[in-house]
Amino acid sequence: MKKAKIILLTGQSNAVGVGHCQYLPVHFSPEKVEEYRAGYPDVQINYYSHDKKSVRSFLRFPSTLYQKQNLMQDTATEAAILSGKHLLSHYFTVYPFLAYDSAHNVAARCMLTVYPDRTCAYIGFFECIDNADTARCIFDAAEKLAKSLGCDTVIGPVDASFW
Repeated sequence: MKKAKIILLTGQSNAVGVGHCQYLPVHFSPEKVEEYRAGYPDVQINYYSHDKKSVRSFLRFPSTLYQKQNLMQDTATEAAILSGKHLLSHYFTVYPFLAYDSAHNVAARCMLTVYPDRTCAYIGFFECIDNADTARCIFDAAEKLAKSLGCDTVIGPVDASFW
């Protein structure tokens, strides 16, 4: 079985500019905040909202899986959503994930989208190498975050708010 490391990248991305350093202490106990900051053996959380390398990795990963004529990605829209500059970004918060294999190559990606006052999160922008364990690992990490944010359901594939 191939192991994957999950990283929550770029933190909270929305038009109002609220970062995890502001959000977490307000919504979680000090013990939980420290637990998230310290990370887990199999999950490393990155709270830097302007981590250009991670954003580039997120945007480039689909092109490593598909031939150019089969690539259906809209990189400009994804970049706008990640940066909080998309027209609809102020309606939701996105939590992008990257999974890395043991050689530190991107092995999967997805994005969790959460709307305020909803108990349902959406998962989309999913791409993965042909490895069920890697897919399961990134989905499990997204599900754990969704639950910690008060969501009881995750629906996908939904790219932000686009079915």
